[in-house]
Amino acid sequence: MPPLLAITDPQLQELSWTIAALITGIVLWATGGWILRPAVGAMGLALGGLVGWVIWQETGIGPPWAAPLAGGIVVACVALLAYRLLSGGLLAASLALMACMGTWAVSACTDAQVPHPPSIAMLGLGSPTEKDVQDLEATITEVSLPPATSLADPGKWLEHEELTPFREAWQAVPPDPRLAIMIAAAVGALLGLILATFASTTAAVLLTACGGSLMMLAAGPRLLAMAGLLPGWTSNPSAGSGLAFGWMGLVVLGLIIQALARPRLASTTPPPTPTAS
Repeated sequence: MPPLLAITDPQLQELSWTIAALITGIVLWATGGWILRPAVGAMGLALGGLVGWVIWQETGIGPPWAAPLAGGIVVACVALLAYRLLSGGLLAASLALMACMGTWAVSACTDAQVPHPPSIAMLGLGSPTEKDVQDLEATITEVSLPPATSLADPGKWLEHEELTPFREAWQAVPPDPRLAIMIAAAVGALLGLILATFASTTAAVLLTACGGSLMMLAAGPRLLAMAGLLPGWTSNPSAGSGLAFGWMGLVVLGLIIQALARPRLASTTPPPTPTAS
């Protein structure tokens, strides 16, 4: 990492948001289930800040901190006003993503034709080597899949360069594993909606464990990259599957920690009055 005085304003902004995301993720992961409303507000603040940061990168309007701050405040307020509906949607999205990445990672580990999920590249860490690109192109040619343009034009956001690793890897997935991944995502989303409707306490714990651990995994490697300490194995294609398995492991560990740290309500039963002998 460059000396503190040599850090430019964009680097300082990125460092500040990364540290804030890591701290917020740890709090949500360990205790978020028992402070649901503030936890959803914190997740809304982080999500709004991320959206604001993307908007500033695309437009360049105003100082670097203005759009993330405004986006975080607006989304946090909306989250606090409709936190139950939002928490259900966030849980469905989180479980869908985790089921998708987990199924994809299992398929990649059991079938050599299935590429590993590009989790590391989507976080902006590392870059594929020329051999990786050639292997990916060879896989695409071998499975003879149609180009991923069959959907109606969903907007230019799908063409963003940050999604390029995902598009290329998804195009290389054979039809059968691709169908299994989509079914797993749909089942995860449905499970999230059912839990949010009929088991709100369990849904709160699961949501914060999923969201907090994902924020930790997104912020931790980025801090290591800023410090020049990112391990070399993150450049391997299999690191994407490792990150997916690590996310599921952190979710399970977060559920255990929140279960052990669950606040115990004091008993409201009055003590028995002694009887005179």
